[in-house]
Amino acid sequence: MSVRFSRLFSTGLLLGCGYWVLESAIHAYVFEDGTFRQTFFCENDANEAWMRLLVTFLLAGFGYVSDRVVRAERSQKERALKLSKLLNYIVQLSSQVGETLHADPASPPANPTFRIEKSLLDESEIGKIAHAMQGLSKYVGMRIEGLQALLQLTHEINKGLLVDEVLEKLYESFRTVIPYDRIGVALLEQNGEVLTSRWVRSDYEQTQVSLGYSAQVRGSSLQRIIETGEPRIINDLAEYLDSHPDSKSTSLLVAEGIRSSLTCPLVAAGRPIGVIFFSSRQTKTYENQHSEIFKLIAGQLSVVIEKSHAYEQLFKEKETSDSLLLNVMPARIINRIKAGQINPVEELHNVGILFADIVSFTSIAREYPSEIVAQFLRDVFSRFDDLCEIYGVEKIKTIGDAYMVCSSIPDIKTPVICNLAEFAQALVGAANQLSYPDGRPLEIRIGMHAGPVVAGVIGQKKFAYDVWGDTVNLAQRLESTGQPGRVHVSESICRLLSGSFDFEPRGEIELKGQGKIFTYYMKPKPIRGQILDSLKEQ
Repeated sequence: MSVRFSRLFSTGLLLGCGYWVLESAIHAYVFEDGTFRQTFFCENDANEAWMRLLVTFLLAGFGYVSDRVVRAERSQKERALKLSKLLNYIVQLSSQVGETLHADPASPPANPTFRIEKSLLDESEIGKIAHAMQGLSKYVGMRIEGLQALLQLTHEINKGLLVDEVLEKLYESFRTVIPYDRIGVALLEQNGEVLTSRWVRSDYEQTQVSLGYSAQVRGSSLQRIIETGEPRIINDLAEYLDSHPDSKSTSLLVAEGIRSSLTCPLVAAGRPIGVIFFSSRQTKTYENQHSEIFKLIAGQLSVVIEKSHAYEQLFKEKETSDSLLLNVMPARIINRIKAGQINPVEELHNVGILFADIVSFTSIAREYPSEIVAQFLRDVFSRFDDLCEIYGVEKIKTIGDAYMVCSSIPDIKTPVICNLAEFAQALVGAANQLSYPDGRPLEIRIGMHAGPVVAGVIGQKKFAYDVWGDTVNLAQRLESTGQPGRVHVSESICRLLSGSFDFEPRGEIELKGQGKIFTYYMKPKPIRGQILDSLKEQ
């Protein structure tokens, strides 16, 4: 028995070493974090090494303490047994002496106080030792559970790509380690001068400190936390607010019902990047051990948050660039350019082309300052751009005061040409809602033609998407020879839309570079109710 007890320390140390090897095998062959050698020496995660050392130390320490306690208990039991035997002997001897002296068998046994001392030995000393062992075992178990939770959380947050993903995992997993009803994260902006709320989640619905809330760092209570890198615990926010009535953020938290807070700095590569707030609706929630626990993953969490924030900024920049590209060329051309094609070109057999031109723009540009003329064009063309989205047609470009549009490419079916025709009439309706800088009603001329075109990207540096060919030239000539407020179309348009629109023959006219051709005016058709309503609202 004594040999086994003397080896409890060695057993604990052996278990710690076994835990080290098991963790290395799990990370290498289950999580695939690297080779067994890399995971054994913790080459990919420096935090893992001292976490394992801590677990090994706790197990060995538990074995050492258990050995000492068991030895003490055994020694106490042996001493109690000896004392008990001595007590029984003394009691028996005393009884015999009493019987001899008094010759009265009814006399009570002498020295009853020995029984009280025996009771103290059985219940007090040994009981205290057993209770202490139970408490130690419970404490060590809690610490091991906490370390396991930290290891699992560290592994999970490393999987996150965006800030929201990382913090959602933190909120779901960290409650077993630190208590909270709410977690908020604020990041430093403007060269570290301003803290802005970036993420918040709570167990209740209404929060006063919402996303985007900003506060100056200099002069605030958070400045010291950021500068020193040490967490701060406030276990009675209402009392803190009484002594700091100017703290707006504290007043908002108290209004939410928050009563305790643990504020921890986020530092990545020695540079502060923000602050994380753990909050509870109970007073006296946080202790120093909670801030110490957070420090175990503070560095890694900070790096992950900074990396995720950088990813988000990159995605936003990509979305912005894609949006700008979509404003100058169709999505299919963008995809071909991204695929590596240089100056992609396509031949399209039957595309509707529309030109719209502002009547008397030359005189307007001559009579008014450039700022007024530019604003006038912005107002007109932005209204035309909105109609392009409504009718699903593609804006190609503006040429001075001319606006060039084509039917949806590469779909060349008649309904798509119908959309372009409806768009043409909607342009006339929109012009009726606009006016020149001098207040006169705006007038536009429109020309339409359909046929084969060539479309693609032109240029190497300042490249642009364009459509060209005889069809484009004819549409432009129809616009320039048309009448204000009317849609001037070719015979091909009339033929394609004969069942959907009514046309008025204009007759045969001479067009520059085209010769004599027969043209038509499209008769007005009621604009769809929802489109008309949107025009009036604008």
